[in-house]
This record gives sequence, C-alpha cells and structure tokens, in this order.
Amino acid sequence: MLLGLVTALGRVAVLPQVFAVEGAILIVFGYFTMRGSLPALAIATTLYGIEGILTAAAGSYQSLVIRVLILFFLIQGLLALRELKRRQAN
Repeated sequence: MLLGLVTALGRVAVLPQVFAVEGAILIVFGYFTMRGSLPALAIATTLYGIEGILTAAAGSYQSLVIRVLILFFLIQGLLALRELKRRQAN
C-alpha cells in the first residue's frame, strides 16, 4: 500500500507490479480474516485507512467516496468479529 503511494507521488511506471503486490498482501489478510483472525482484519483496516489518507493527501480524490465506504464496512466487520470473539470466550 505504501508502494502505491510511492508510485502515485513519484509517477513511477511500475504501477501493475505495485497493484500485484498490494493485491497479494490483501489476499493474505483476507485469508486470515476468513479464518477468524482479528489482528489480520485490524491490520488490513489500518493499512487501508492509512493508504486512503495518504492518497487523498497526494491530491487524488477520484475514489475517495468508495474508499470511505469500504473503510466503513471494514470497521463494521472489525467490530462484529471482536464481538463474536468476545461471545465465544464466554
């Protein structure tokens, strides 16, 4: 995700490779989240939020509404998974 910011700010021509790395990272976090990993979802949500802030700071506002919507649902999922873990512990 940080690579995406570097690419956006530096106008580097390796954009497809950056998207591939970013996609692979998100797939790994998604896999562990599907297995019920709260830390994986928390890290993914945090990284996605940081990426959104840095992208907006770089002046790219095209996808801001979609990013906020996705971040909203990631946070909802984080809260739901935390509640599920709490109920399973009791």
